[in-house]
Amino acid sequence: MSVGRRQPGFSLAIAVGVALVAVGCGGGGDGAEPGAIETSAISKAEFIEQAESICNLGNRWMLKQMLAAVTEEEERGSASDKGDAFTAAAKSVALPRVQATIRDIAALGAPRGDEVQLEALLTQMQQEKDALEDQPRISEAELFNEGFSGSGELARDYGLKRCAYG
Repeated sequence: MSVGRRQPGFSLAIAVGVALVAVGCGGGGDGAEPGAIETSAISKAEFIEQAESICNLGNRWMLKQMLAAVTEEEERGSASDKGDAFTAAAKSVALPRVQATIRDIAALGAPRGDEVQLEALLTQMQQEKDALEDQPRISEAELFNEGFSGSGELARDYGLKRCAYG
């Protein structure tokens, strides 16, 4: 494959991969520590509704931006292959979006009695995001499934479906 030439099906693979994460959580942001979630007057049902909305909006945004970033990388020829284009897009779009989601969910505050469970979820998500950021190359499977499997399980256990990667 020549540099700058799009490999057939790659953008479709990105679309499918990002669509799969639509049942997971999005995010992007400032590196705030997720472990510090304060108790708020929010009920668990309200928390789930608001967190799912944050994740849904983040996932929609991420889908559009990942497709645009990968396409741009491919068209500019700045990536030597499709894996490099995907890694560049993951690091410039998806992982910052995950960081924002962590921050936004923490800002909701935890329902009384759920602080420990939610701190564990957000801390795990932060650790998984950080681990992916440190990798020189990120595959679709790592970003959309394996990379967030621990936090995905914790999110589902809490009742967060759209915020469950992996």
